[in-house]
Amino acid sequence: MATVEVVDSCVAPGGQPVLFHAPIEGVPTYVVVDRCGVEHVHTGSLGVAMTAARRVLIEQGEVWVRASDDTCAHIDPNRVATDTPSRPWIQTIAASQQGGTP
Repeated sequence: MATVEVVDSCVAPGGQPVLFHAPIEGVPTYVVVDRCGVEHVHTGSLGVAMTAARRVLIEQGEVWVRASDDTCAHIDPNRVATDTPSRPWIQTIAASQQGGTP
């Protein structure tokens, strides 16, 4: 499994840090955000979010994926960084980025 870099705060552009990551009920949703704060996709499928994130990563060099529980991952070609590394969805993204290729 790939490692995730832990940062003090991971917030997508245009977002705001949260004090508590509240558990969510039901299926989580994911939002892909570019460096300008533009939201590219809202989806309940992590695979769809990863595909959209990969496209933004190729075009802009970095991307954020935010889950409905307000956890977030920042992805660039060399790493996945987050303040909540224990989330399974973040581990899945990190595993797909292993080797530094988008």
